[in-house]
Amino acid sequence: RKNSSAGDKSMIKKRYMHLT
Repeated sequence: RKNSSAGDKSMIKKRYMHLT
């Protein structure tokens, strides 16, 4: 799991929105 920059960013953004 190293070339997961775009995917990770998308998931992180969704999780971040869910956190707040």
